[in-house]
Amino acid sequence: MDGTLVRSGSYYFRQVAWGLALSPVRGALGPFATVRLLMSFRRVRERLRDAGHVPGLHRRQFELAAERLRLPAETARAVLMPLLYESAYEGLDGYVEAGARAALARLKRRPLKLGVLSDYPTQRKLQGMRLADIGWDLLLSCEDVDALKPNPQVFERALELLGVEPRRALYVGDRRDTDVAGARAAGLRTCLLRGSRHPGPEPDFAVGSLTELADRLGC
Repeated sequence: MDGTLVRSGSYYFRQVAWGLALSPVRGALGPFATVRLLMSFRRVRERLRDAGHVPGLHRRQFELAAERLRLPAETARAVLMPLLYESAYEGLDGYVEAGARAALARLKRRPLKLGVLSDYPTQRKLQGMRLADIGWDLLLSCEDVDALKPNPQVFERALELLGVEPRRALYVGDRRDTDVAGARAAGLRTCLLRGSRHPGPEPDFAVGSLTELADRLGC
């Protein structure tokens, strides 16, 4: 979802900076310590991508991020939940790719099933993007599966919920190392949207926008 439906990097940087500036100190952490915790959380997330199935992933990531900085896990959770999970994502719609809604509507008019698979919970973000009403057939977070991309279990669970065979599915993402690698391991065809600095296998094909994807699929 991030990097595919929305160009979210600058938005999240702005929101986190704004939150640090205006929010009261949480869990006895000031702004500098909170930034360190955010960086620790990000590193833990990337490391857990190679860990396979992680029981209690949502809880475990807070524990590991806190351990790196010798903080109580509950302090990490109290600080990070409002920043990463409970935001209303106001203004996120301004970062949605131009033409995305129209392209998704074109895809939806075809006999296709559309789903969102994201590392983080999807509903709040889609509401912030104003894309929650597209008519998605699947909304799935990797945390629901206790595994992060590129673990094939994530993609297999999505296919199971959609009732679609791997060979009849196309996964669209913006990272070769997580999206393309994971989807290919689960037997899906892959499309790289824009691409990123992350190395990894080549997709079946690449497009520069969702509009181009809709054109490519004849929608």
